[in-house]
Amino acid sequence: LALVEAMAGVGHWRYDFRSGKVTWSPEVYRIHGVSPDTFDPNLDRAVGAYHPDDRPILEEFVRRAQATGEGYEFVLRLQRLSDNATRIVTAKAEVETDAGGAPIALFGVFQDVTERELQLQRLSAALQETEHARAEAIKSEARFRALGENGSDVTMQTDLSGMLVYVSPSVVRVAGYTADEMLGRPTLSF
Repeated sequence: LALVEAMAGVGHWRYDFRSGKVTWSPEVYRIHGVSPDTFDPNLDRAVGAYHPDDRPILEEFVRRAQATGEGYEFVLRLQRLSDNATRIVTAKAEVETDAGGAPIALFGVFQDVTERELQLQRLSAALQETEHARAEAIKSEARFRALGENGSDVTMQTDLSGMLVYVSPSVVRVAGYTADEMLGRPTLSF
């Protein structure tokens, strides 16, 4: 199990409601940046490792799980205990019950997903940048078309082979041809 956890970067943990004892697997210690030899987790210390803005969220998840027997899932910010570096972690928890169905413990899995989240943020920023560039290109084309369609100067655009791909309507006044008659033909034919 320890080998699988280390390879996957996923740890497991358990919080006993009755005794208050918290147990972490080696991978959970590693994610927190502490050693089992020097750090004894309890609920306050475990919750205290989270970003101050995220602590109330986790406290509410634990309170609700103990009261209702419902598990939870989250993505929150953790402040590593060894170096105070902010890490993004995900956890999924289930409630363990006694024979009568009363909640007795909370257990779950825990993973550092910082790199994945940073990649998603970079991808999202790149997509937003692309969408912004696309919107600017559409605006630019609309301005170009408005000038071409309403200006008195003749505006033409050709492809690399010299074929007309755009001709402004004002060409009728100058050349006697409509823009539609000229499109798709070589410029030298006029």
